[in-house]
Amino acid sequence: MKQEKRWYALKWVILTFILFNLCACASMENGSFEKDAAKLHALLQNQTAPSPLPAKPKPQFKKPVLKPIADESVNPLNRRITVAFKELDYHKVFYFLACQCGLNLMLDPELEKAIPPEKQKITFTFKNFTVEEILRKVCELLDVSYKVERGVLWIKPYEEKFFYLDFLPFVKQSNLNIGGDVLGGSSNGGGSNGGSSNEDEVSNPLTGEFRISGFMGRESLDMYAQIKDAIKEMLSSDGKFIINRTVGVLYVKDRPSRIEIIARYIKALKERYTKQVILDVKIIEVSLSRDVNRGIDWLDLSNYLMGTNRVAFNTLGGTVSMENTETPVRITISGNPSIDAILSFLGKYGKVKILSNPRIRVLHAQPALISVGTSIGYIKKIEKETSSESGTTTTSMTVDTSSLFEGILLGITPYITENNQVILQIVPIKSDILELEKAQFEGGSYFVTLPKVNLREMSSIIKTKPGDLVVIGGLILEKKENNEKRVEIPIIDKIFRKKQNYSSKTELVILIRVKVD
Repeated sequence: MKQEKRWYALKWVILTFILFNLCACASMENGSFEKDAAKLHALLQNQTAPSPLPAKPKPQFKKPVLKPIADESVNPLNRRITVAFKELDYHKVFYFLACQCGLNLMLDPELEKAIPPEKQKITFTFKNFTVEEILRKVCELLDVSYKVERGVLWIKPYEEKFFYLDFLPFVKQSNLNIGGDVLGGSSNGGGSNGGSSNEDEVSNPLTGEFRISGFMGRESLDMYAQIKDAIKEMLSSDGKFIINRTVGVLYVKDRPSRIEIIARYIKALKERYTKQVILDVKIIEVSLSRDVNRGIDWLDLSNYLMGTNRVAFNTLGGTVSMENTETPVRITISGNPSIDAILSFLGKYGKVKILSNPRIRVLHAQPALISVGTSIGYIKKIEKETSSESGTTTTSMTVDTSSLFEGILLGITPYITENNQVILQIVPIKSDILELEKAQFEGGSYFVTLPKVNLREMSSIIKTKPGDLVVIGGLILEKKENNEKRVEIPIIDKIFRKKQNYSSKTELVILIRVKVD
């Protein structure tokens, strides 16, 4: 019992001590306790939770300076960089290039439609290139355009460009018609399909016709029409263009690749079209001496010209027969032939007369005409019309007049080849009026004029080099004149008179020296 009493006493002592300590702790400040508890909690958390791994930083491009460039004279695209990309989206490529130059960037929304999906990823490497060179290559790959304006780099799918053409707004025409019906018949008639009778043979006389015709109309000489048709073929389905003939301006809006094709086409046209051919022409008529029956011996010309000159008879106008010098002759003299020497050579065959000595400039593929002579008018047709009304007869006359050209017409059309050679189309026509006979009718009250004209004409195509001298000869005309000599004494003048018939020949010679300006 005593032991149990002692044990209970000890319990009370211990319980009293614990209550005393609890009261002491309760008397401590609440703030200090809470701080210690927080520290203990933080310590326990650090010992039990693992440390998180640091996050990887995301790559960022340098932001461009969003302000206009202060000095517009400085090209920001001249900065040299070294860069390499592999299958990078084109948006990021342009953004990177703009950042490298400190430019703002503007991408046209139509780029998404214009650039196909297979081309939107770009791979390239450039070492020590300017930004402009890289930008130009990237735009060429994507077939887009760029421009820098007020500190902004603009990327657009289309390019606009003006071309100044400088071509003539008017159009020349050239018409060549040489030859005809040599037998004087009509080429319009024809026999029946089932055979011909005597009446058919009479109404359709024999004909013989050889004619050389050529025509260069508006379609072949109109540069603006040709450019318009060519550009229609070069444009894309979305391309547009406007051409103004009056001021010679062409506006084109299309993808840069199409603009480049059109620019090369216009450049090639202007290089050929703006070239000029200078033609020094001498049109000469040689009155042949009586002992010269067959005209000038052109084979002797090669022996007459000395030095470095070379005479060539091989032309593109056809074969040259030297057996009969009355056949038109086309000669090309290379080197440095003297005009005076050739005139001296012609003087051996008769009296030399220079009809014309023009110097003209002709553009490539443009026809030129030299005309020397006189226009003579004549009465071509007279129509008489009689009407009666209320017993009154009224007569009216209609006179139709025309004109003939006596002289020489020389048409020349030059073509400049790629190696600067010149192809000349030459058409000389010499007309001489031999007679204007008056035909009277109705008792001599009315008359018409029946002209008789002698023509010398030819067509030739000659290939020459600048500095060469082209000689065209062999166009011979024979003139017959009737001369009557009489004694100027009445009555006996009918006895003492003599008729003389004279015949003279003239040969037309054309000298053309060719130069390219």
